[in-house]
Amino acid sequence: MPVIKQIHVSYSRTFNIGNYENVKIEAGLEAEVDAEDDLQETFAELRHEARLQVATEYERLEASRE
Repeated sequence: MPVIKQIHVSYSRTFNIGNYENVKIEAGLEAEVDAEDDLQETFAELRHEARLQVATEYERLEASRE
């Protein structure tokens, strides 16, 4: 069985900002893992954080447009 040393997660979402315009926001995260780490838990944490980063960036974008 191969030894996994790193996990990389990326998440992107395209938002409709009106007037036939879209913006695509992406986030990518990496984590180094040890043999005793729970890979599924680490993956879930990275995925959650990437989604949070995209949502935060979208909120900042919306605030700057007001």
